[in-house]
Amino acid sequence: MIRKRLLQRVVDTFDRGGDAVAVTDEFLLYRLGENKDNRLRDIVSTIQAEQDSIIRAGKNNALIIQGVAGSGKTTVALHRLAYLLYHYRDQVKAEKMIIFAPNRMFLDYISGVLPELGVGHIQQTTFTDWALELLEQEVQLTDAADRLRYWFGADRPAMDDSAPGRFKGATAYMHWLDGVLDAYEANAVPEAEFIPWERAKLPVKTIREWYNVEYKHEPVMKRRERVLARIKRWMEMELDKVWEAHLKKEYKKKGSAKLRDYTKLWTGYTPFTFYKELFDETKRPSYLSEEQWRFVPEEIRKSTAAHAKKKKVEPEDLAPLLYIRSRFIGIHGDLRFDHTVIDEAQDFSPFQVAAAGAAYEKPFVLDPGRSLARDSCLPRREQLGRTAVAVPAGSKRLLHAQPQLPVNDGNHLLR
Repeated sequence: MIRKRLLQRVVDTFDRGGDAVAVTDEFLLYRLGENKDNRLRDIVSTIQAEQDSIIRAGKNNALIIQGVAGSGKTTVALHRLAYLLYHYRDQVKAEKMIIFAPNRMFLDYISGVLPELGVGHIQQTTFTDWALELLEQEVQLTDAADRLRYWFGADRPAMDDSAPGRFKGATAYMHWLDGVLDAYEANAVPEAEFIPWERAKLPVKTIREWYNVEYKHEPVMKRRERVLARIKRWMEMELDKVWEAHLKKEYKKKGSAKLRDYTKLWTGYTPFTFYKELFDETKRPSYLSEEQWRFVPEEIRKSTAAHAKKKKVEPEDLAPLLYIRSRFIGIHGDLRFDHTVIDEAQDFSPFQVAAAGAAYEKPFVLDPGRSLARDSCLPRREQLGRTAVAVPAGSKRLLHAQPQLPVNDGNHLLR
């Protein structure tokens, strides 16, 4: 590029020895090629038209990238982030992007690469670390060594859909949990009227109308907080009608005690305490039907309950816990992302993708190949139904991408 007779920059778009059409976006090549070390220089100098189309795909597309090992899937994804940040710099911010890596070793790699692309503020984490942080460290994972002994010991269980990871990672388990949460939500309000003192009564019908109508748009536990706060305001308004000072003092004391008792009737759950209750062998929750109770195999129910007593969970329990969290308190704006990269997506269960999907709108999912995990949760294509997409197997192309779900379906399940 020459401006005012001065050479501003030189960009080499020639693909030495290649048959593919060279990339013609010189600004993209210039930006991607400057100040790179050997980890990135190779792909910058050999970007093909197909890779370029992936990098420059529309920002509202959800993509799945498929390619053989070493074909540059991850590197292309990182360059795509850089492209989006520069091309849509008024709409997309690095702080609103997140990369889910398969392990912390991979995080070490990308933490060195991203600053070289000028996008060092992108969040980088593993699904496990992200989930535990959102759950405020209320639970801990079971010991990794114990899990390995369980799966690789002499009495290891069958590797079928009844395996804990597959069972809890499947869409059927998510739908079951959805039904349980719906049942709890419908029966959450206590049956009792609120009577703080004589001749003051708040009908249960009114309380339910607040909960089911006026605060319907709020997450479940937020609705509980709003309704209890409104009951307190109602009680204060009733107190204002009492003129006698000694009666007002007496009623205030009685009302505070009654409100505490009423609050105890309406249990305030955390995601973990609710999840733990679903597997309690001593007492089935009143909102849980017999059919829902029997849905979970007895062995899985017992092992989950045993771990929960020690405030421990298996990795496959993190997605259900996050799902409960989203229903209970919602996903706040600072936890939502404009763009997400999931590397080694084949090791994500459909439930994990759905749980992460609550926090993002425009997913970018990588490498939907064969999972290496013994306890892989990935279901067959027919189990995913219309929410699933599948990249054709046996493609001869080294690297390709398919645009998938539209933006408003970004929280659906991808494979």
